[in-house]
Amino acid sequence: MLITKPNEIGKLIKEVRVRQKINQSQLAAVAGVGVRFIVDLEKGKETASLGKTLKVINMLGIEINFKIPEID
Repeated sequence: MLITKPNEIGKLIKEVRVRQKINQSQLAAVAGVGVRFIVDLEKGKETASLGKTLKVINMLGIEINFKIPEID
């Protein structure tokens, strides 16, 4: 999946959270962040902390892979 915008990350996080039958409060607790952060993250807040976002992503079991462009 190619993600290019913050709201796409938020949509993915919400989709996976709902699929796992976890509510926002539960996810916030296990990820060590506030519920407000989860709400903002799922809405695609552009200024969401990268460190906290990665904690949430990891707690949901989402893997991130980067494709590095080849340099001639």
